[in-house]
Amino acid sequence: MTRRPGKSRTLRLDARRAAVSRAGRLLDEGRTAEARTLLEEALPPVPPVGAAPDRRLIDAAVLWVQITRDDPDTYPARLAWARYAYDASRVLPGKTPDLDRRQASTDAYASALSRLGRYEEAFTAAREGIDVAFARGDIDDVVDRRILLAAGEYDRRCGEASRDALAALSEAHARHPETSITSLVQALPILFGLETCHRHEQAETVAARIRVTDLDNSNELDKVLDSAVQPTANGVQHTARVHAAAICDRPDCPVQDPTGGTPPAERQTAMTTRLLGLLLLGYDPASAAPHPVLINVASRYAAAADVDANGCTVSALDWARYAHEAVLHLSGLDWSQALTATREAAGTLQRLGYPHEVGEVWRRLAAFTDRLDPDDAVTCRMAIAERRYREGRCDEALSTADAAVTAWWAQQTRSTLAGMIAMVRADLLFDGCHRHDEHPEAHPIDISAFSDGDNATLFTLYSQGLTVMAEHARTYHPDAACTDQACRDEFAIADDIPHRHLLRTVTPRYEEGHFAAVAATIGGHLAALDPTANPATEALAGLALLYCDSAAHTADASSDPDAVAAATRPLVLAWARYARRAAGELDPSRVKWVSASRTVARTAGLCGAHPEAIQIAREVLDHQMATLDTAGAITARVDLADALQMAGRCDEAAAEAVTAWTDAQRHYNPAIAEERFAALLVGVGVGALHGDCHRHQQATDTLDTAIRHYTAEPDTGPQADDRERRWQLANAAIVQRRERHDAADYHPDGTCEQHDEQIAAIVHRMLGDRLTGARA
Repeated sequence: MTRRPGKSRTLRLDARRAAVSRAGRLLDEGRTAEARTLLEEALPPVPPVGAAPDRRLIDAAVLWVQITRDDPDTYPARLAWARYAYDASRVLPGKTPDLDRRQASTDAYASALSRLGRYEEAFTAAREGIDVAFARGDIDDVVDRRILLAAGEYDRRCGEASRDALAALSEAHARHPETSITSLVQALPILFGLETCHRHEQAETVAARIRVTDLDNSNELDKVLDSAVQPTANGVQHTARVHAAAICDRPDCPVQDPTGGTPPAERQTAMTTRLLGLLLLGYDPASAAPHPVLINVASRYAAAADVDANGCTVSALDWARYAHEAVLHLSGLDWSQALTATREAAGTLQRLGYPHEVGEVWRRLAAFTDRLDPDDAVTCRMAIAERRYREGRCDEALSTADAAVTAWWAQQTRSTLAGMIAMVRADLLFDGCHRHDEHPEAHPIDISAFSDGDNATLFTLYSQGLTVMAEHARTYHPDAACTDQACRDEFAIADDIPHRHLLRTVTPRYEEGHFAAVAATIGGHLAALDPTANPATEALAGLALLYCDSAAHTADASSDPDAVAAATRPLVLAWARYARRAAGELDPSRVKWVSASRTVARTAGLCGAHPEAIQIAREVLDHQMATLDTAGAITARVDLADALQMAGRCDEAAAEAVTAWTDAQRHYNPAIAEERFAALLVGVGVGALHGDCHRHQQATDTLDTAIRHYTAEPDTGPQADDRERRWQLANAAIVQRRERHDAADYHPDGTCEQHDEQIAAIVHRMLGDRLTGARA
């Protein structure tokens, strides 16, 4: 196809115009990567040399330079395209200069130069940008650029930069006296620079124009205030290099002794404190009205201020008091915000060395609760009681808790979750002091009024209360010999809470097979506990079982299983015995004891403690036979056979395995899917055990019978899927057992290939006929 002259050029221009427009929209939507890709497709590989200036190409280049400012790999190309845009924008055709494009191109050029460390050229371009802004008639932009340039040039020529900055800030304040986020962002780096040059009076002049109460409290403001904690290293280097001879005797100077050995963290804190303190100049903490932003700045300042703040222009103590008193007078403040502010204020005052002020802070919070509704009031008052409780002020704490619950009942006409939580936790405070007969007056509670979510919340907060109670009792009443059974039960539950939390954390990792990590985590947790002395609790018993099984798996998978097993055996077996004991004490039905014993027997065998493993397996078998649990006895006998074989007692193992298989064939009904599958697992396991010991005829007969009589046509559903999962686990265990048995060298005549051939034939049959009934 023949194109008309210029047709291709017109299409490229249209495409580039569309790309720039689309990229701008993508940037507005936060889709920077897509915008960059679009622009890179629209731009030629390199800037055109000698070609006529192209407005759309300038726009695309400027936009691409902006997008790639944080990608060092692009910096050389950024400079090339920025230079193209800069040069081209100055020679665009037209009767009047295209000042907007020239402004954008000049800014892009200055940015590209700065990123490559060519600061002199970048500052020259920035000055030209000021001239372009003036030509555009945007005086606010001119002033903003002057401030930004002064901040950038501060390290190079601080004297001139400070004069330029002060003049520009004065002009900006004259044009817009009210403080905005933008003006605060502009002022902070100037204040930083003035401080590093010991120009403290000039910094205070700048700060006096800043009125933080003109601002709204917002996430954006928090980010700006966080920037006041900027790294001070560059500033200190400037002070040491340029002002080393200057001696500053002001106690609030953040760069004293710049060449000394003051730790960086201390210098950082000093600069943060000074900058925040400057924002408070012009306000009197004794008379300032409550204002969210002033409270925010004051709290930050008091939290950062040095303990020894004598001589500083701003009092940390006075502003800490103001922040707390003022926050309690803000409209719309809820109890949790008030409690958080109180805790922060108490911590700050304690750190500053005013412990007597801490009590006053909590008294102010107590007075604040009178303004709350009954539920919020009782919650906040209980927090005050628990704070006193943690400090060992038992009488005050219990009196506060009693009064809180009593006042709530006097104001409420129905049961609420907040009231119920308060009553439960108040009772726990009394129990922690063993004053069981002094509980607050009991009232009926309508449990039906609470949802499942409410009950979950109640349980969580009850657990927290138990922890508070137990810590208090151990700290302040260690010698109390309480005979109250309910009290003992509560302490047992409290002691189990840390174990419960860890158990919830490590169980998913255990199920994913991260045995070494789980064993290390639980082992560290158990190191401080005595398995022979600890009472039986559910969570600790669960941890003990996971630890034993994970440690055994870790030893089994290591390059030197015997060495690892020997190293871990004492602790593993001690906690294994604890787990069995706990299961027996906690479950009179012995169901959990059977399950725990099976795990412990396997663990003991894997750790090389074969006599103990065999003994445990026999005890489980005896129990199952005594309770006439035939299915359980079959499983226990297979476990006993495994334990005997692991110990090298292969003849005894084979005898127990034969008995288990005989019992399984008599007991399980092939017409019932679950029983048929149970018999299949027994038969395959017993057949494989025979094969491990080179009893090949027995292995063949057992496996053939199991497959012929206990396989099934494929079916579907959750039960079939579960059987498939159990089948995979059983086969993995069989393989591991054989590898261990071979490694133990109980049959030194060498490896026999006959069993391998039999297993291969059986696997071939399994591929054609699913044994478990699960869908393919």
